[in-house]
Amino acid sequence: MLMYQKLNVTHICEDVSKILIATRSCFGHTSIDYTYQMNVLFTQHKVELIELFLSYINFHKAFFHQGYELLSIDTERDFNSISNQLTKMKQDNIQKQKILEKVHETNQKR
Repeated sequence: MLMYQKLNVTHICEDVSKILIATRSCFGHTSIDYTYQMNVLFTQHKVELIELFLSYINFHKAFFHQGYELLSIDTERDFNSISNQLTKMKQDNIQKQKILEKVHETNQKR
């Protein structure tokens, strides 16, 4: 009977060893699969975040471009008018300055 128990214990140890090896192998495959899935998920999130950021930049670009176009259309005529008025004012000021210089010179001579 003692011999039978020894054989039985040896057989149980071999079975447990095989189960342990199978479990270790399964755990290894599962952990590799988990790591792969996490890498795929993080890569997808990176791509989605970059796409979202580019979409955000394009939105602002379009928004400010439209604003610039509206502003330039509405104000181009006004800017030209103001620019012409400023040019005329400069010329008038130059003429007035020359007249004042002549008056000053004549007053200095007296």
